[in-house]
Amino acid sequence: MTEELWHVRVTIATLPKKAQQARIRAFYKEAQRDSVLSDLANALRLKSSRPNNILCRAMTVTQGAAVIVLLFMVGMRVRELVRLDVDCLHVETNGAGTPVAYLNGIAAKAAGRQRRWVAGDPIPDVIEWLRVTFAPCRVDSSSQALFLARSSTALIPPLGIPAHRMGATTPIRLMQAFADAPFRADRPVTSRLHPHAARKTFAKFVVKRDKRVLEALSVHYGHAYREFTDGVYVGTDFQLSQLLEQEDREDLSRTLTSLLQGSRMGGKAAERIDDFRRQYQKDPAFAGKAVLQTLVDNLVKRGIKIAPCDWGYCVYSESHSACRGDAIGPNEVLRAPDVCSTCANFVVTTEHQAWWNDRVIREEAFLVQRGLPEQTKILIEKRLDQSKALLAGIVTRKTAKVVSRS
Repeated sequence: MTEELWHVRVTIATLPKKAQQARIRAFYKEAQRDSVLSDLANALRLKSSRPNNILCRAMTVTQGAAVIVLLFMVGMRVRELVRLDVDCLHVETNGAGTPVAYLNGIAAKAAGRQRRWVAGDPIPDVIEWLRVTFAPCRVDSSSQALFLARSSTALIPPLGIPAHRMGATTPIRLMQAFADAPFRADRPVTSRLHPHAARKTFAKFVVKRDKRVLEALSVHYGHAYREFTDGVYVGTDFQLSQLLEQEDREDLSRTLTSLLQGSRMGGKAAERIDDFRRQYQKDPAFAGKAVLQTLVDNLVKRGIKIAPCDWGYCVYSESHSACRGDAIGPNEVLRAPDVCSTCANFVVTTEHQAWWNDRVIREEAFLVQRGLPEQTKILIEKRLDQSKALLAGIVTRKTAKVVSRS
């Protein structure tokens, strides 16, 4: 639609103003026949609005989606975002021969120093959409900016008037427009949504399960590693160490509560958890959510360690560790599904059932191939038996439910 509109503008550039307005009206009238415009009007609850108003609002919301993806998945500052150029995306091949995408830009707090950020999927697609959508405006204005400023009443910047780089406050309005769009469920309080919230969330996701990536995150953020480990985060940013401690505690509390409430479980640690639960259930006082929460809080204070992964939970004990972990926790290099499935620390719940189901399907599909070496078949069959045994534990294990007086 933006490409067609730009073509019309170029075509009518030499016509009188009234004739130009008539051609633009005809363009939007033709657009009304497109079913996509009707879909947009329904999604944005603008059924009685004019086509140009619908399209302008759709562009604002879509730009907001692009801003949100970039801020939440890259973790850059908003001033770094608006200073990105159209050629900011670069793809390099790492030592393993895998292509890795990066965004090249300018640091907001380092006197114009060059920075780059890792840009996983779907960042390259977002950059490409921004590049293509505003390409004619960029050429007309001789601009290299990835984000161009546009009026909320214009689908794209007008022809013949230089389009400027977007200001640092505009992304806030755009991301709030997407977050508050009527087609979205569970819309947040947009007054609390700002670019720094995205930066905090990015850091939380990155280091929530493994603090050893702090050094890599400090490089990604352009800070000295010591500033992270000391809990001193430059400028107006949050105290990362406090955030990590709070998030770890909440995650641990949620997991313990789920296990102690009687989740269906499989794995060698399931029997140990059942025994622990039965011990406390003999006490008549062990009933109700408040007492359960007290028990969970006591276990957290005693330093119980639960290390989550995609395929299950490690209720960690160094003496039982099949991955040869240490006093800190599991060995992340040797930790793997095949190792965990034989470990006395390992437990799976219904939360992980889909992961093991998918594994069984892959292994069964692999075994029907012709010409497999016998040694390979033995290895895969062993893995298949382990996967099925864990799934059977989830499905058949009888677990005593915590009785709540409430």
